[in-house]
Amino acid sequence: MVSDRRHAFAGSIGICLRGRVRNGEKEMNIDATGLIFADDSRVQLGELTRNRALAAVPFGGRYRIIDFMLSNMVNSGMPQVGVSTVNKYRSLMDHLGTGGPWDLDHKTRGLQLLPPFVASDIQHDRSASCDLSGILFHLRALKRKYVVVAGSTAILNTTFNNALEEHIDSGADITVFYNRDEDCTHAARLFLILDGVKRVKGLSEAPDSAYPVACSLDVLIMSRELFIYLAEELMSRDIFSIDVAALLSMYYNTYVVRGREYIGSVLRVDSIDAYFNSTLASLTDPLRSAIYNPPNPIFTKIKDEAPTYYTDTAQASNCLVSDGCYIEGELENSLVFRNVTIGVGTRLKNCIIGQNSIVSEECELENIILDKNCLVRPGIKMKGRATGPRVITKGAII
Repeated sequence: MVSDRRHAFAGSIGICLRGRVRNGEKEMNIDATGLIFADDSRVQLGELTRNRALAAVPFGGRYRIIDFMLSNMVNSGMPQVGVSTVNKYRSLMDHLGTGGPWDLDHKTRGLQLLPPFVASDIQHDRSASCDLSGILFHLRALKRKYVVVAGSTAILNTTFNNALEEHIDSGADITVFYNRDEDCTHAARLFLILDGVKRVKGLSEAPDSAYPVACSLDVLIMSRELFIYLAEELMSRDIFSIDVAALLSMYYNTYVVRGREYIGSVLRVDSIDAYFNSTLASLTDPLRSAIYNPPNPIFTKIKDEAPTYYTDTAQASNCLVSDGCYIEGELENSLVFRNVTIGVGTRLKNCIIGQNSIVSEECELENIILDKNCLVRPGIKMKGRATGPRVITKGAII
């Protein structure tokens, strides 16, 4: 559930001290700014990213992927966050707006969407992950000493306060977050080779290991001045776009890059299978509680909907159903977004049903991802594979 951001006013002059409230005490802003890459050239989610950026893909019934990292930064006390995107950003712009739900709608460059070519007339590759010229234009206008750089391929619920302190104390140039991942075959994941003091000594895309290995979470901490220097150096070599993995690959030998293991829950969304499995895994505890952690709430665009209505014929087992739905059928191990209609006699199993979709009467769907605004006609039967769900594009009529 979305929580309201609270403002504490100091003195009679009405100065707004923004920060998060935790255990009844207000934490002040940290000396860092956030930067999120909304796209990733390594990752394509098929129909889900055909018309939207990776960060704008819906997740968890009411959220977008970007909501999680953006909320992490806000909960850490970062008063300014930039979001870099290259293409297909209309949906992202509509969702983020001026940053009000994240308490970033203030005068000091709270939330900045950095579309391509904002500070350059250089035409970049449309498959690129970011526009360095726009990022430089944004970061040079800020005064925070450090920057937290994050991709959009992993979902986690955390804060960066302790991590920033550890980064400063360690003396490292760059800190990279990682967790222990058992899947060593995924093409879009970067694995770290660490020495005894967790310094990155090498990188691999396919490590030869039967055990969980250090897998990058595409989250970096470094000084703002260092990022600006690296960006300028890259642009001097006619490189105008880069992602977190490429940044690590190019500079881990030049600078001291330290790994920081994240031991909390992580959901990967770097492939259709990973997105599908992560969604279904988040339906049950303890993973559900870890991701939607009330002390560190996940904020999103507010939409006022009536409560979901279940008729006498409706049944639901291990499901997450959002507001505004009308349920007459049977649901099992499925996630349903807002304002969805499920007809009488319909059975859904292991499905993700997008916002404003209608599944008519007497349908049977299993292992299906239905994007928003879809219509499934009466009597339709569709079944995907558990290891390869079937994805129906936005606005389709089946």
